[in-house]
Amino acid sequence: MYGGLCLIIWIEYLRKHPAIHTKRMLVGGILAPALMSGCIELLQEYGTSNRSGDWTDLLANLTGVVSAALVGRYLLWPYFHQKRERRYADDSHEQPTQ
Repeated sequence: MYGGLCLIIWIEYLRKHPAIHTKRMLVGGILAPALMSGCIELLQEYGTSNRSGDWTDLLANLTGVVSAALVGRYLLWPYFHQKRERRYADDSHEQPTQ
C-alpha cells in the first residue's frame, strides 16, 4: 500500500517538474509516507483495543516506500526525462503554419 502511495507521489512529481529536487522528494516522497506508516502502527497499538501495531508491518511498509522511491528515481525519471526531451525537440522542429 505504501509502495503504491509513494509511486503515485513520484509519478505526479515527475509529470510536473523537469528536474528532481532531492530535498523535496526526500521529504515528500520518502519521509512523509514512512512517518505516516509509523504513526498508523503506533495508533493501532496504543489507540485501539482490537488492533495491534506490528514491527513487521512497519518494515513491510518501509520496504514498499524504498522500493517505490528506487523505481521512481531509476526507472520513471529517465522515462519522463526522455519523454520531455522528445516533446521539446518535436516542438522546435515544427514549421509555422501560414
